[in-house]
Parts: sequence; structure tokens; C-alpha cells
Amino acid sequence: MNLLIMHTDSGGYDNLNYKVVASLSNDNAQSCPFYDDLRIEKIENFDDTYTFSVPEDRQEAFALVAGAFILFEDESEKYRLFRIYSESSRAIGNIHSKTVEAENAFINDLYKTVVAKSKLQNVDFSEAMAHILALSGWEVGNVEWLGEIRSLEFDGTTNAQEELQNLINTYRGEIDAYVKVKNGRIVGKYFDLVEKRGRDNKGRRFEYRRDIKGVTRTKVDTELYTAIKARGKDGLTFASINNGLDTLYDVEANEIYNDGREYLVKYFEYETEYPSALLAAAREELNRVNHPIYNYEVEPALLDETTGYDEEPVLLGDSVRVVDFAMQPEMTVSARVIEKQTSYSNVGANTVVLGEYVELDNDVPGLIQKLQSQLTDVSKNINPVYRLEIFSSNGIVIKNGVGDTQLTARVYKDNVRIFGEPHQYKWEKILPNGTHDTVWEMANEGVGQSIYCNAIDFVNNVSYKCSFLTDEYNYVATAYFKTEVNRVIGEVNKLRTSNSIVIPFITDTHYATDAFEDQQAKLRSLYHINNVVEVTHQIKCDVVVHGGDIVDGKTSNYLNKANLKTVVDALNESDCPVMFAKGNHDDNGLGDVRTAGNQMTACTKPAEMKPILSKNYIKSNIVFSSIDNANYCYYDIKDKKVRVFVLDSYDLRYDLLGSDKKNKYQSRKFGAYQKAQINWLIEQLKNTPKDYKILTFHHYAMYGAASQDDTPIINSEIVAGILNAWQNGKSYSGKGTNSDFAVTVNVDFSTRGKGMWLAALNGHWHSDKAKREGLGNVPTIMSICSLGARDNDGNNRALGTTVEDGWDIIVVNLDTNMINLVRFGANAATKPVRSYSGGVS
Repeated sequence: MNLLIMHTDSGGYDNLNYKVVASLSNDNAQSCPFYDDLRIEKIENFDDTYTFSVPEDRQEAFALVAGAFILFEDESEKYRLFRIYSESSRAIGNIHSKTVEAENAFINDLYKTVVAKSKLQNVDFSEAMAHILALSGWEVGNVEWLGEIRSLEFDGTTNAQEELQNLINTYRGEIDAYVKVKNGRIVGKYFDLVEKRGRDNKGRRFEYRRDIKGVTRTKVDTELYTAIKARGKDGLTFASINNGLDTLYDVEANEIYNDGREYLVKYFEYETEYPSALLAAAREELNRVNHPIYNYEVEPALLDETTGYDEEPVLLGDSVRVVDFAMQPEMTVSARVIEKQTSYSNVGANTVVLGEYVELDNDVPGLIQKLQSQLTDVSKNINPVYRLEIFSSNGIVIKNGVGDTQLTARVYKDNVRIFGEPHQYKWEKILPNGTHDTVWEMANEGVGQSIYCNAIDFVNNVSYKCSFLTDEYNYVATAYFKTEVNRVIGEVNKLRTSNSIVIPFITDTHYATDAFEDQQAKLRSLYHINNVVEVTHQIKCDVVVHGGDIVDGKTSNYLNKANLKTVVDALNESDCPVMFAKGNHDDNGLGDVRTAGNQMTACTKPAEMKPILSKNYIKSNIVFSSIDNANYCYYDIKDKKVRVFVLDSYDLRYDLLGSDKKNKYQSRKFGAYQKAQINWLIEQLKNTPKDYKILTFHHYAMYGAASQDDTPIINSEIVAGILNAWQNGKSYSGKGTNSDFAVTVNVDFSTRGKGMWLAALNGHWHSDKAKREGLGNVPTIMSICSLGARDNDGNNRALGTTVEDGWDIIVVNLDTNMINLVRFGANAATKPVRSYSGGVS
């Protein structure tokens, strides 16, 4: 471990002019040693200090003065820069030592930076931080989306350190500050903005008598509540979407922890203008406070660093497990490393402080687990009997239209009452005309076993229905969607063989939280995403593809990014890799027209969109280009020798204005393939193994397979020509006709031989279509929109029914190249399976 001592003329503020003047090391007998060192890192408020001592008579000690800097690489493999703010001398016998105290230079620079006066409208965490640190010399590194959009005001009198604390409290984000070093010189100072630092679920375990010196557990119920009364901005409530009630109640928690007495009500404030967001926040808060908690005092020791345990170093923010099997009842909890104390000269002094404890189920010992597994095998053919009964708190008679009531569903499994989890109870409200009150149903999603009903509903013959989804279904939102999941799984299992691939394909979800039209339909698209996720957890799928128009894109850039992240995070819950195509709505071009005069200031540009869509690409082995920020990639299904391409048919430029001083290539009017994407495609086709087949997905169909009159896709004919040449094993030459998207192609696949292009699959048209035009007789297959509105096949996509959703599970028999699309939802009654011969017919 080396500590570099650095000086700078400016004290390190706002520049990178640091010079190494000395070094300290305990690894070389000739070097100046350091000792009694202790680094203390804390999650809260980003507190990071370092104290150490050196022999005072060494030349290096003279360089250790207030204002000097210390640089070293820590166990996270990041370089840390500390500024010395205090120096002192002491003598013990004949030994004279110099002790210095330092803090992370990020903290010091913040203290010296005055934040410019400004009013920021509708900004997220990263944008607010960029303003605060604009004069500090620090840059934004890794950025995650954090919370709601907010408006902030700075009066020009506060420093960045104070404003940082305000931001952390507002957004509840966590930061990490570090520097980058090249050839011994600091080349950049960066900070990351993340929801949580550290690594999750690494399996690291702190066990009593090994990693824990002592542990105390105390049960506390002073923060126990069984109801939440919430208020948003300007007194906003969620009563309009919660059956007229402005309070959430937890019947089960009140019975268990409060003996059924008067509800323990917590008053809760949440800054939002949307009832749905307020309701969601209130539910999250109620789930947090509706049970007693245990407080734990754990004294850990990092014994692996002193006695040779083969485990990775613990990092600040890491999630770990803490166990004590001798405690009664046995203790198994998860926790986070919220503080870490590290000595680089004496690893025996290393320790951590754990916090944010969450109780876990204990591990089942191996012998018992084996017996349970054998019992499970025997009982697989014995289906349990479930029974559900609904009880009314005010009986079944409503007099004179008066008498609100609470309906409670009780579930029995083989005549034993079970409670399950709140998300397993699926309540439906059916109006006299047979349609569903989808607003009410969404508002009561996940409420659990009880709901409140107005007497007027019974007078008007409104019906309430509750279904209980058993443990193996964790994502579907309704019982009728569960039934449809089971139906399509049955169809897939009939079609798949040992040499088939299975690809759920959903497109045109148009998710929106503030839609101008069809608000309920666009909100419910998230249910449709969960239907796809459920299928991947019920049967083996190879990859999921979203065909684009992920969101509706008629809002602000900030909400558009938030909506994109919501859908992407939800679909990434799938039990297989997930790929996303970009649609013409996804860049918020329509929102830019409506809110910013088509000046591109409200567009979600590629550099903002790509990190959201490609969030899980690396860990899923999805290959994408780092040359630009367009959204194109491929994934290899290696055991089946298939390469799946997702291309970006809206690879537009966002730096050009037309003669009218507005966006020259607005996404509702144009699509495009730029030169970088085209060259990337050529290289990947050349590199595709000769025995591999390919599938291509892109939002808008290619040249020759769809009209280019309404929406010209610039250079689409070039891409089609390249793919045709690849499948035919021939050469191709082409030149783009638009100088703003200039490209010239000369490619020869003749030495490779013919390739098998199974099909091109698209969305956009909100209709089921298929044709063999323009792509050398390769089928272009288009699928209906998942959005439960405005389907161009003439379907009545009634909300609250199976047909509000619509998407396909693609099953390709690689022995015959037969492509079968199993339909979920709309059009399934007439075309449950669409079948096409893949490749050139």
C-alpha cells in the first residue's frame, strides 16, 4: 500500500494541477512508513476521513502539512484523494511522531464552492448536482435515475456542501467520490449518483463466533401503525382513486398487532401532484410501519482479512447476512455496511458498522431440506384445495342506501386458513353493464385481503369479486390474466421441441403516467409487461424483445425518462435476457412539439436513453456498440445457434434544425439508420458463425416491406440490401441519398456463403400483418399493439378483460424453420397461433 503526498498551487480547488512530492509505504524497508492509520467511511452524508502518523524525523514528514493531499488506491480499486486539514506532533518516550487528519477532497471542494444563484425547473438529481458542482472541478460519473422531478431554487449565498446535504435528504440518493489517474497524474475528479452504494446479494455472511463478537436484539413497536392518512402537494389526497377514502387501512396488521382496536393512524406527507403517486407512496410507507421491528446491535470483526478467509473485501454499502443460530428465536437478517473503518497498516483493526436490518427466513439444514424435497416430489401430483370466502363487516343488508362496509376475503388451503401476501389478492369491481371499473381496480392493486365499499355501490348493483393467486404466480395482476398465461403456456408447450427457441415479443405499450388521452389504458400497459414477465418465470424462454414505443412520449423529458425506466425495470424482472428496440414515441418527440416548440430541448436524446435501455445488457451478454449512443445490439442463443439482432430504425440526429428553425428530423415524420450502425451491422454479420441463423427486430418495417411515404426511414434500403446480400452470399454496393445521413457501402459476403435470415419482426402499425416483399422473400411479421386502445385490427380492447392486452410468444422450430406466434390476448379467439415459413420460401 502506497500513499502519495501531493501539493498544488491552488490548494486542489477547481483544477487538476497536483504534483507528487513524496510517498509513504510499509512494503519497502527504505520507504517512510506510516502507522496508527484509520479511515472512516460513512454512507450518511458522505463522511470520509483518514488519520495516520509517520516518524517526525523523516524528510517526508515535512511534506505533510495542512493543505497537502494524499492519494491512494483502496480495496474498491478506485483512487481516493484526501486533503490534510490538521497536523500535530507527539512524543512517546524517544519516539516522535507526526499525525495528520484528512478528509476526502470532494468534501473540502464542496465547502469552498458557492452555488450560483438560479431557479431550476423540473430537474432530476443529476441535473441538480451538476449545477451545484459546476464551479468545483468535479464531474458527474455514473448516474442512476433517482425519484421525482423537482424544482429547486438557489439564492447564491450557500456553499455546495450545504446544498449537497439538502439534495441527499430530498432525493435519498447516495454518492461516491473518486479520482482517475493516468501515468501517475490525476486526470479527472468524479462523483457517482446512485440509489444505493455497494453490492447486493453477494452471499457474504457475518456469523456469531466467527465474524461477530457480540449481538443484541431488541423488539420495538413505538413506530407501529396500521393506517396511513396521506397528503400531497396543496392538500392533495388519493380519495378520488381509493373509493372516496383518504386513508389506507391494514386490517390484518391491526388484528395481529393491535388486537383489532381503533386503527393506529400515521399522518404522512409526500410532495407530488398525482393521486396515483401519493397512493403508491402511502402503500410503501404502510408496508414499512405495519409491523414491530427488531433493533440489532452487532459488533462485527473482519476476520477474513486477518485469518485468511477466502472472501472478497467488504465495501461500504454492501448488503450482507447476519446469523446467530444460538439465539432464540434464531436470528437471520440482512443488513448493509453503513460505516467502515479501515487501517492499511494494521488490518486487525478493520471493522464495520451494520444497519438497515431486515429479517430473513432461516436456512433449512441440509438433511431436512433433502426430506422436504422428497416430500415435494411425492406431493406434486396432489393439488391442494383452495376455498375463498368474503365477509362483510356490516352484514349483507343495506338499509335506505346507508351503511358503508368492509369486505374481507378469507382463504383456506385444505381447510386451513392462510393469509398469503397482499399482492396475491386480486379484487375486481364490475359495473351493472358488465364492464370493469379499472380505475378502482388499479388503485386497489395489492391492498390485500380487505377493501372498503360504499353503500351506493350495492344500491346500484355493483359487484365485487376477489381471486387469490397461489404462490407460483408473482407478477400477473388479475385472475383473468393468469388464466390467459396458462392458456398460452399450453400452446407453447405443444409447439416447442428440443430444437426450438422461445421469444416473448411485446410492442407498442405506450406507457404513460400523464397521458392526454386513454390514460387508464396507458397506465395498464404495465400490467401487460408483467404478463410477459410471468410467462418467463413459468416456462423457459431464451430472450424477451420489446419492439419499441415503450412509452407514449407526449410529456416532459424528465417524465419520459421516468416512464422509460419504469417499464424497463419491470420487464427486466424477466427470467431471461431482455432487449429493447427504439420506437418513434420513445424519444418524446411529440412531447417536445407540445412543450418546447419542436426545438429538441424536451427530447430524450440517445445519450440519455441508452443507459436506461441497456441497463442489464452487459450482465445478460447482450452485445452493443460503444461507438455511439444509438440503440442497436445482438444476443446469441448459443445452444441453438441463433443470433437475434435488434436494430434502431429511429437512429436520428438531434443536432439539426430545418429552415423553420425547428427539429429537422422529428421522429413522428422520419426514421433513419446512421453510418455507425450500418457499419456495425456489416461487421457483426461477417462475424456471425456460418452455422448460425439470424432474426431481426426493429420498430418500423424495412424498405420494400412497408410504405416509406408517410414515414421515410432514411437508409432503410441500404440495411435491407446488406441483409439480402448476407442471406444470398453475395456482394452489395449502395449509397445513401440523404447528405445528412451520408453512407456508402461496399460489402462482399460471397466467401462466407449463404446465410439463414429467418424473419424480420416489427411493431408500429398496431396491427397483425405479414408479407414477403422487399427482403428477398424473407417474411416481415408485424404484431398488434399491447396498448389496450386504438388497435388497427378493429378489436374492442375493453379494459378489465384479457383482450385489453395483445402480444406474441414466438416459437421457432429450427429443424423446419417454421415460425409460430402464439397470441396472448387480442385476436387470440380467431388466430391463437400465426404460422410462417422462415427464411426464403
